[in-house]
Amino acid sequence: MSRSYYYLVAGLPDLLLDETRSAAPFSEWVRDVEPQLAGDDPSLLRTLRYPYDNRNIVAALDGRQSEHDDRGAFGPEELAAEMKFPESLPAYAAAFLETHREGRPVAPGLALLDQITWLFYEEMFGHRNAFLREWFLFDCNLRNLLAALAVREAAERSSQDPRAALASALVGRTDVTEQILRSTAPDFGLGGMAPWSARVLALPRGDLVAFEKGVDTLRWQTLDELSVYSYFGIEMVLAFCLKLAMVERWMGLDAAEGKGLLEKLVDELRTGVGKADR
Repeated sequence: MSRSYYYLVAGLPDLLLDETRSAAPFSEWVRDVEPQLAGDDPSLLRTLRYPYDNRNIVAALDGRQSEHDDRGAFGPEELAAEMKFPESLPAYAAAFLETHREGRPVAPGLALLDQITWLFYEEMFGHRNAFLREWFLFDCNLRNLLAALAVREAAERSSQDPRAALASALVGRTDVTEQILRSTAPDFGLGGMAPWSARVLALPRGDLVAFEKGVDTLRWQTLDELSVYSYFGIEMVLAFCLKLAMVERWMGLDAAEGKGLLEKLVDELRTGVGKADR
């Protein structure tokens, strides 16, 4: 049975903002919120941190431990121990480390980060939580469409066939990914299969900021759709967490855009709580 976190969700703007800074860091926010979750919901929140752990694992394998990202679920010392003797690592990460030790790449030609990401997506596609399952399916498909666009543009500049390069650029295999690999159509034939792809294809490729903003707007709206009926459930908390990560990224890329997203996030929370009170 789904749990309700009315007081937590109602207090999210206060957790997010204070008088001395514009936004609480993602890693700090997660540490504050996780103890307030019940049952197995903390494990769902930890799952959103695994992509950062993936990067930390690859950095450690490359001897770049100093680049450890504290947004991951495992601290540097804990991760180092887990990489030697996995006990708490998620199954996909343990499987990746085993294939790496044995010299068996997940897919030939893929970078290490793409290999562990491939296994991560596969585990997420079967996740028991519908929100996480649907979000990471969308995330994988969006990632692969963006990669396919970059490959196709590079191939056009060099007058080469993009199909060979596509096979080593796409991570995971979904219906959308398979369609991208097969199609030579300008829209990869995704109109009926992934209607949101038309929005990505229509974005201005010549303006990087506008393009990135358009992609993140799509992500934001997808999160709204996936959590629309959650109200004060864990899905709303998870959606907030992912949006906060986007806000933090934009704070680093473009302060004005980041501030705008932050204000939007706070307004959404306050409006949502107000509607539920009526």
